[in-house]
Amino acid sequence: MELLTANEIATLAFTKFLEKTVENFTEKGLAIIDDLRHKIGNNFKKNREAKEAINAIEQGDKSQLERLAAYLKDAMDNNERFAAEVQNLAKSINAEKLEKNSSLIQKNYDSSTGVQTKVDSGEVFIGNNTIYKTSS
Repeated sequence: MELLTANEIATLAFTKFLEKTVENFTEKGLAIIDDLRHKIGNNFKKNREAKEAINAIEQGDKSQLERLAAYLKDAMDNNERFAAEVQNLAKSINAEKLEKNSSLIQKNYDSSTGVQTKVDSGEVFIGNNTIYKTSS
């Protein structure tokens, strides 16, 4: 069971404010994102610096994500129950991520060549290239 980093968890929790990738999640996934964000926010009610970072992120300041991740890592290291809860929520979010099932098939004729690529969440997929030779 691979654990997610505090940075990955913070990014998931605040993805609605930072990226246009929210359409990559199911409605259930979006609801879990809200749950995760609220759980993190509630954990830092008494931490002024963490609340400032959260407010800045909610205003679109992506640079504050690392600052929040540092607070989140510390909170997770010091509270196993909280760590388990945010890990489970983050894994549930990842499970609700929509797969892009578009195929990468390209048909080329007369000895032509082609390349197709698709990048999804940092993973690069290279498509199948089929070369058909036509008789002249």
